[in-house]
Amino acid sequence: MSVNIDLPADVENILRRRAAAVGEDLASFLSQLVTESLVEDDEGVPEAISEVELAQRLDAWIALHPVLDRVVDDSRESIYAGLNE
Repeated sequence: MSVNIDLPADVENILRRRAAAVGEDLASFLSQLVTESLVEDDEGVPEAISEVELAQRLDAWIALHPVLDRVVDDSRESIYAGLNE
């Protein structure tokens, strides 16, 4: 694929210097730069999963948390008890 981009002269000069510093021509350097940028962006995007797989993952997560056979005092008072002493 071929793409033409108009860049300011100072930006082009910087890119040419960086490409030369790593021993590449400008086109190869820019191709690698764009490709790496896209890979980094994709790493932050979670993969799409089906509703069935989501349900399975949620069930597995829920199974990690045991059901208690007693009432737990999770009132504000019990959580912060002893902090003002």
